Amino acid sequence: MLSVGDFGVGSVLQNKPTDASSSFISDADGNTLWAPANGCGFQSSYTGQRIAQLWITSGSAVFSRFLTTTDPQTPKSSVPWAQLQSAGTSDINFKEVTGELDLKESLSNIEAMDFKTFYYLTDEEKTIRRGVVAQELEKIDPQYVHSAKESGKMTLDLNPLVLDALAAIKALAIRVRTLEGETKAAAPASSAG
Repeated sequence: MLSVGDFGVGSVLQNKPTDASSSFISDADGNTLWAPANGCGFQSSYTGQRIAQLWITSGSAVFSRFLTTTDPQTPKSSVPWAQLQSAGTSDINFKEVTGELDLKESLSNIEAMDFKTFYYLTDEEKTIRRGVVAQELEKIDPQYVHSAKESGKMTLDLNPLVLDALAAIKALAIRVRTLEGETKAAAPASSAG
């Protein structure tokens, strides 16, 4: 039979984890060093050095991380949290359309991006990958990234990135269509002889 407080059940306010025990966890500190932000969640483990944590902030953002230390409050700067990205809502019933997107601005943003090859510092095999640097994309458009403030690492927000890529494709398609029209208009008439 469970009692109030077992595994954090029934606890109010803060229930910061102190060991690897499976439990409900929380932190009310908005400047917490270990949790992504104030909120709550749970953790589970199968040894003292294998702790899975799931966290939900007061703004409904969801984060997770897996620790291979014995400290469930390992700083997020040492072991960052991964933010789960929810699907973007495109339903007209949930938005107020305020105008048309400037396709040229989207194309300019894509043109300003520098694409890199890299490997992750934690990848022992040093597998070469391709991508971008989040800090560079933030300078182009802050909507392209999720801040490192909560998770401990900066991540990409794919919704505005994909939409700007689609807008840039449309801008280029319009440009190609215009150029094709100009080429046809300038071509001399063919004469059969």
